[in-house]
Amino acid sequence: MTQKQLCCLLWVSALLVLAPHLARGQAVTGSLVGTVTDASRAAVANARVSIAEMNTGIQRSTETNPSGVYVFPALDSGTYSISVELSGFRKSVREGVEVSVNSTVRADFVLQPGIVTQAVDVVAHVPELQTDRADTGRNIETKQLEDLPLSLGRNFQNVLNLVPGAGRAFRPNSEFYNSQDSLSTSVNGQSYFSNNVQIEGIDDNFRTP
Repeated sequence: MTQKQLCCLLWVSALLVLAPHLARGQAVTGSLVGTVTDASRAAVANARVSIAEMNTGIQRSTETNPSGVYVFPALDSGTYSISVELSGFRKSVREGVEVSVNSTVRADFVLQPGIVTQAVDVVAHVPELQTDRADTGRNIETKQLEDLPLSLGRNFQNVLNLVPGAGRAFRPNSEFYNSQDSLSTSVNGQSYFSNNVQIEGIDDNFRTP
């Protein structure tokens, strides 16, 4: 075996070893978490929590742990209906919960005494502070890009100006390195190299000096 063939073999072997790790690095699903308590704010264990994607009808269910916590990991992005029920309490239902890729959405419930056949519909819910993840981010929906008056050739990266803590979007490099007129921004004083842009959960970053 020649030296060139040996190098090629080592290169292919390295790709095979790293491929699973690289694949796991892409986030294409989201998570749904929450806590179930009673009227006195005591944790409710063993409550049945069911979710259904409102467009596809796909359903999943679980039970709360002794601390009243439930978790649905690896959910496809979509709009979900959540129901919580336990003997001795009214069934609680919340609809229209949006789950996006690479996001952790919290939906807490407070059960009221009653019978399961009685239902409490939660029709409005104020988003809570993000406390389940250390990172911060913003999901930019297609509808926003269609409706907002974007400058610089309707570059979608102008929407970064709406993210709390983000500085004004700018061209990070000369025209030679940035012929596509890409924009960037600094968030909370960090270098723009610390930003991570994802499209449908897949990293879309091109780093230039």
